[in-house]
Amino acid sequence: MWTSAIEDRLRPKHPLRFDDPHGSSLLAFLTEGYRLFIEAYQPSPWGPLLDADPAAELSPAERNLLEDHRATHTAVHAVLRRRAIEMLAAARFIDPQAQIYAEAEETIIAELVNGWSTTQLAIDVRREDETSWQNKVYCVPARAIAGFCELLSLETGRMKITPFGNAAATVLNLGIPKRETGLAGRHILAGYRRWTRDLLQAVNRYRDRRLSGEDFVDLEYRNTTMVVHALLVLWLEAPKVERFRGVSGVALARSIAARDGIVYRIGKAAAQPLPMRALCDLAGVNRPRIAQA
Repeated sequence: MWTSAIEDRLRPKHPLRFDDPHGSSLLAFLTEGYRLFIEAYQPSPWGPLLDADPAAELSPAERNLLEDHRATHTAVHAVLRRRAIEMLAAARFIDPQAQIYAEAEETIIAELVNGWSTTQLAIDVRREDETSWQNKVYCVPARAIAGFCELLSLETGRMKITPFGNAAATVLNLGIPKRETGLAGRHILAGYRRWTRDLLQAVNRYRDRRLSGEDFVDLEYRNTTMVVHALLVLWLEAPKVERFRGVSGVALARSIAARDGIVYRIGKAAAQPLPMRALCDLAGVNRPRIAQA
């Protein structure tokens, strides 16, 4: 796997590739974080409510997973219960304003909720299978690069391709010790082109025919930029957290995953604003340099 090339290694003598970033770089963090997010266990809110033995000693990551699942599960089933009550009320079977329902009425409500949950759970299982195929098609480092480039373009506006690639490489090389080699703009552009090829292959081979090609691309764009957005927020916040100080790249992504749970942290960070301007300033990529038309 590509990860074996960036952990505890000497730099190879072959030319650098976009899928072989320096292990301490921001790109290595984004790539490893994205990989961990894809591989992380995410319980479906449509299934049974997960619980843990009260006597069990849970890690912070496991507690976060359970708390997140419980909150989502409760919200989803509250919506389904309300939908069931509205449906039965429309049929004049029950009073929608009642505070307490008879046992027979509660049984029907529960059967409707369980039936809808089971149907959606089956759909989720199918989607997980389809997603696993898509994840085999997509190159994770290319996905991380593409998500970053799309977010960076919102800050820079329209640019010529070469200056843009160089600006992206400068930011993605953050974290590399001085006098050690990082990637160049051409590597970043190669990664972006690989993502576009992977996306075309996914559209042609794995797209549900009920979904248009344009919608499929839009979903991939939204998903990729959301994950990278959240990871960038986590990377910027890490130096402010005592337990993550001095940790970078691949090690930082794994520390966050082990300590807090990568899905939980990405879910929280995705809702926070991303100060891309501050990230560019940190890399020394100033506005006059990146604003070339």
